[in-house]
Amino acid sequence: MRPFDLTSQSQMNSHRPQCRPAEAVAVTEIKDEFTGLPNPVDVEAAFQAATGAEAAQACLAEHGVNYTDAKMIAIDDEAPGDTFVFIDAEPDWIALPVYQAGAFADLCLIHRNNPNAFHTVCGRAHWLGADNASRAKIVIHENPVEWLKAGCGGVVSLAGFGHMQHFKDLAKACTIEVGTLDAANDVWEWTFGGDEKALKKIQLNGDADAIRDDLAWQAADTAKRRVRDALDVPAGTDLHKLYRQMESVFTPKPAPQTESTRQTGFNARDLMLMEFAPVSYVVPGYIAEGCTILAGASKLGKSWLVLQAATAVAMGGTCLGGQCEQGDVLYLALEDNGRRLKSRIKMQNPSAGLLKQEMPECLQFETEWPRADQGGLQKITDWLTDHPNAKLVIIDVLKMFRANRKGNKNPYDLDYEDIGPLSKIAAAFNVAIVVVHHTNKGALSSDPFDRVSGTGGISGAADTTLIMARNDDGLVELYGRGRDIEEIETAIAFDKMTCRWGVRGDAREVHMSDAAAAVIRVLTAAGEPMGPTAIAKAAGLKAVVVRQHLPRLAKAGDIQREARGKWAIASQVAPSKTDNTFVTNVTSASTHDNDNTPESNESNESNEGGVGCYIEEIGSMLWGPHSRLASPVGRGGSEV
Repeated sequence: MRPFDLTSQSQMNSHRPQCRPAEAVAVTEIKDEFTGLPNPVDVEAAFQAATGAEAAQACLAEHGVNYTDAKMIAIDDEAPGDTFVFIDAEPDWIALPVYQAGAFADLCLIHRNNPNAFHTVCGRAHWLGADNASRAKIVIHENPVEWLKAGCGGVVSLAGFGHMQHFKDLAKACTIEVGTLDAANDVWEWTFGGDEKALKKIQLNGDADAIRDDLAWQAADTAKRRVRDALDVPAGTDLHKLYRQMESVFTPKPAPQTESTRQTGFNARDLMLMEFAPVSYVVPGYIAEGCTILAGASKLGKSWLVLQAATAVAMGGTCLGGQCEQGDVLYLALEDNGRRLKSRIKMQNPSAGLLKQEMPECLQFETEWPRADQGGLQKITDWLTDHPNAKLVIIDVLKMFRANRKGNKNPYDLDYEDIGPLSKIAAAFNVAIVVVHHTNKGALSSDPFDRVSGTGGISGAADTTLIMARNDDGLVELYGRGRDIEEIETAIAFDKMTCRWGVRGDAREVHMSDAAAAVIRVLTAAGEPMGPTAIAKAAGLKAVVVRQHLPRLAKAGDIQREARGKWAIASQVAPSKTDNTFVTNVTSASTHDNDNTPESNESNESNEGGVGCYIEEIGSMLWGPHSRLASPVGRGGSEV
């Protein structure tokens, strides 16, 4: 594609300027049946007979040229096209003979006041300095005066605009130098046919400011076409959206770092002198650049979490208490359909349904995608290449994306090959790729990361592994371990009113506060002393956990020990019947909702109930000014 099209001045001046006619002193009428132009033999004879050599030498000297083989002449512009007539008048033209292979070929006329106004008499010569056109390095001058200044080195195109076939004569050159951007574009098109590979052969050596100006005009013209072709302007489009579209047109697309472009070898000294950028998080504290495995039991809420992360990144919002940097997101929801995705988006973003808030276009959903070995990896790479502002890719789930397995290859190698290429793509484009996966069924291992379904090749190939798991007390914990992130053990809770996950705090601390709150609830509801075993049974806790908390609560003044190893609320006033009934209901509801997971939402994704109606009264009763209990929400609990 030719980037710009402006005709240089030298190719637009093929006309002959008018001059004042006078009495003819020498007339040479020469006819050429083939071209209808004067014959070179007779033109040469007329030139040799003419005077004006000293005048031409003086005129050229004014342009900084020392040249003696030229003459000043005046010509009859009204003479027929096949005649060449000298007249007795003030000379306006510098006549410069053109030689090819040592023989006279034509006469070039240069206007004395404008070196860029020149033409030939016979129309036979295409180049001034044609003998130089076969050299490895060719300099194309803008006009004959510049050519003379250069000691007759290089060439000047003498053909008029529209007759550029002679530029093919330069195609064998290794380097062609020109002075303007217009001339460079002409050479690229007419000599090399616009071949991209030839661009390096063309060099500019003209005025830097003029070249910059030409580039600015060219860029403006190109920008107009790109914006006009790229913008979608439906009726009612807001200005913010239009400006974002326009900015995206000019956002450079970074070339992915391949193994050949990334430095992979260095000695210890140089390594210690290198400066590396800090770990970049897409979801602060949890999802960093690279490939992340998010594994958890079925129906625990993994898809709700990644959808929450996707919308937070696309909108520049918050997720798990952290502010996300805005960017493009690709969500491969391979187990969902459009109806379910829309329903979930509306549940997590009520304003999108009730207030008709527009959701971001930079969040792209795909419910079908080729498997990794059937073009899926390449398609992700192509999408990232086309979206330079991409931050996050979600694959939900691995089972629907991984390559089909054949043969008896080692399972560890197969698992590693499923994740390894995704890690390389994430590193090449500096994005996060989150792969949703399942955990093995059965009891919770002492190390949650051992529960990732499959072999250790999955976690081994990933940069980070996140595990969602419920502990024995029903608390959902998010464990994280990776090459670049600090180890995570966070308690999270699912708010069934907003269908969002929120951070409750450090898992160990939250577990302590939850158990303590359960003991208080049971004793308050009972209204009479209870033993540790009975409390544990009513609270759904282990007896050993209850026995650990009873002395601490007593020391804090929340409960007191009664006779025969029983415990009761430390209060002067016994709870009223109304209070007991209310707290019993709260305890029942809390026991039901202690899952903190969206399992009940899966069958009906328009939940209108939940425990939200109890929040204010529970907070007043259990964590009000007369209680020493800390809020069980803990750090960062404002999201829940």
